[in-house]
Amino acid sequence: MIHPSILEEAAAIVNGDKQQQYGHPSVHYARVAAGWETIFADGIFSEERVALAMVWFKICRQLHTNKRDNIVDAIGYLLTADAVIEQQRKAMTPVNPLDKPWPTWKIDLPNYRD
Repeated sequence: MIHPSILEEAAAIVNGDKQQQYGHPSVHYARVAAGWETIFADGIFSEERVALAMVWFKICRQLHTNKRDNIVDAIGYLLTADAVIEQQRKAMTPVNPLDKPWPTWKIDLPNYRD
């Protein structure tokens, strides 16, 4: 069972500090969705792309509120993307990223913009 205090704490953060720092979630999530639509447009979900999606998430936050934490986190996600790429480079022989020996997930996404 979830302790009631954790719900109260989360609600206070979401409705307080985070709302003041980043605005209404729908505005932030709309920005994030626009970028993620591009990153995952072909329906391929890989470790590298998830890291890039998180970089975009931090960029969207930075667009609303200039905070060093956003920049540090974005750089951290880029560094983790580089670590993933380096690990895959050592393990792979194919050059074509669509012929990766590591797992990727292809999901057909609906187009909500039509």
